[in-house]
Amino acid sequence: MYLNKILSSHEYLSSLEKLHSNPFITGISADSNHIEEGFIFVALKGASKNSLDGHDFIQDAINKKAALIVAQQGFSITTEIPILYVEDTAKAFSFLSEAFYDWPSKKLSVIGITGTNGKTSTSFMLYEILKKAGKNPKIMGSLGMGDINNLTPLTHTTMPAAFISEQLSNFYKNGVDFVIMEVSSHALSLKRVEAINFSLVALTNITQDHLDFHGDMPAYKNAKKRLFTQIAQNAIKILPCDNPLALDSHKFYSYAPILPIVNKNNQTCFSVKIKEELLAINLNLTGIFQAYNAALAASMAFYLGVNKEDIIMGLSQVTNINGRFQVVKEAYEKNFMVVVDFAHTPDALINLLKSARLLKPKKIILVFGCGGNRDQTKRKIMGEIANHNADIIIVTDDNPRFEEPHSIRQEILSGITNNKQVFEIADREEAIKKAILMAQPGYLLLLAGKGHEHYQIYGEEKSYFNDYEKVVEIIGNL
Repeated sequence: MYLNKILSSHEYLSSLEKLHSNPFITGISADSNHIEEGFIFVALKGASKNSLDGHDFIQDAINKKAALIVAQQGFSITTEIPILYVEDTAKAFSFLSEAFYDWPSKKLSVIGITGTNGKTSTSFMLYEILKKAGKNPKIMGSLGMGDINNLTPLTHTTMPAAFISEQLSNFYKNGVDFVIMEVSSHALSLKRVEAINFSLVALTNITQDHLDFHGDMPAYKNAKKRLFTQIAQNAIKILPCDNPLALDSHKFYSYAPILPIVNKNNQTCFSVKIKEELLAINLNLTGIFQAYNAALAASMAFYLGVNKEDIIMGLSQVTNINGRFQVVKEAYEKNFMVVVDFAHTPDALINLLKSARLLKPKKIILVFGCGGNRDQTKRKIMGEIANHNADIIIVTDDNPRFEEPHSIRQEILSGITNNKQVFEIADREEAIKKAILMAQPGYLLLLAGKGHEHYQIYGEEKSYFNDYEKVVEIIGNL
């Protein structure tokens, strides 16, 4: 595709600086390692002060015979290759990617789900509903890309712009009609979905997370808000009934499950009212939070035109979601229950513990930690939540990264102030083993924080580790 065709395909692109040359474009990337002859190389500024800056790799892209360099205004380099200077390379990257792949998001129904917690579960639920309705959906999110039972792992919850557009193009060519995309606050700040044509966007909730990146809660909320007010202005918008983004109430639909929410026989039963339709939902998942996720999925499906019966049946087919209140069945023979969950924020942890308490266990044993080089302010808060809602607490490591692991654990322990049984065990495998050995019939063991993850990070070392698999291994050796 010739460059002029790309630049003339959208009002924003046609407004950019005019170039005298019209090279033939064969690809696009913001990673100089992926540049080939004929590619556009977009130099992205670093996401943080410690991040790499794409402008430092322009010469590498030139050496690899890139056809066009896109750089930030104010940067200067002398080369025979055409350079397009723009005000915001991240925004340009998103639009150029969509244009190069011929605007695939306009040919599909792309559904964007953002929020602190619940994005993955809601995505899986909506996927099942759409499948029941005879559609051909795919998902893109923290657990991977594709069909929920055959996911290709991804490196980010929301991938870089060129990757997204390329995959949407591939989906369209293969007969996919709906793509359900988790949209992270990082991706919104970094403008990875700036050019995506969303059919519907939805918010699960807003609670404290990622303050290490955003700085404070107002900035975090504003990042989420951009999806609704700037990127997907013409899409259907669905928000929780408490409207945490303070949007004009006339510009979105609201959702909430109707209380009471009853947990019985490992089911979560509730009703949700959408316009004048009342839907009785029997969800084969445990947890109050899953009722909220299901209410959102039902509302999204309804406004996408799915009938009531398919919504109810689709939700009834949702079973264990990897790392989301995932029950380890191998523990049943020991007469106690083990649940693995990704809860790594204060709100997620308290909801996990409240849901666990509804199962009426004799005691709750909680094993958890907090990630290093991430929001430090939540550590004491999560310790306080554990203090008030668990009976036995084991504080362990959870991806310390480049922080001192002991210091992280001490910050958590500063919130645990009473005389409960509290243990500090650095090694996560030993912490899980301790919890399993302490568990008696009727106990419920919660492993929080890592969920689906298959790794543990200390400094630059990333080793294989999965909570679920480790529980199965330990129980099998008892």
